[in-house]
Amino acid sequence: MHENMDLQHGQQHPAPAPVQGEEGKGASEKGGFAENSPPSTNALVSDIRAMVEKTRLAVATAVNPGMTLLYWRLGKRIHGDILGNERAVYGDEIVVTLSRQLSWSHFLAAC
Repeated sequence: MHENMDLQHGQQHPAPAPVQGEEGKGASEKGGFAENSPPSTNALVSDIRAMVEKTRLAVATAVNPGMTLLYWRLGKRIHGDILGNERAVYGDEIVVTLSRQLSWSHFLAAC
């Protein structure tokens, strides 16, 4: 069974079940390749799957450090600019307030 990799959580999940009513249909009826397809077709499908998976992993590897750096920089700015390099008071809604302001400004910029 082919398993799908959840890149965000690093977990593997089983491939989706066939659509109800398609269990007994041949691959050509479902829009896919039959299990007894010519070797060149099977190799093509296998190669394409490998290319997609390799690219997904490369993208996740490239994006994750960038996102981590972005979040660190945001935290540093909030700590310095909003909190004055002090600890936040428990219950302050700093992120909620900032999120509302960013959401509103994004909405205005999009109009």
